[in-house]
Amino acid sequence: MEKTEKRNLILIMIAIFCLIDGILCFVLKAATVEYIDLQGVIHENFFFLPIGYILIFISIILSTIAIVNKTKKSKTSKE
Repeated sequence: MEKTEKRNLILIMIAIFCLIDGILCFVLKAATVEYIDLQGVIHENFFFLPIGYILIFISIILSTIAIVNKTKKSKTSKE
């Protein structure tokens, strides 16, 4: 296995991990209890939303980089 293939495999593995974690953040946000106490303070885990979006965005970027590297390698090996 070449160095670029190993790098692409690592990128894909990290992208899958980030995607699963991003989805898990949305599931946790939906599963947690949200309420307003007697003083009018809202209690919710809002931080799961931006973290989930950031992780999914990172996953998309890493997948795109891996796909571009793979297509570059396949074009150069054909020539």
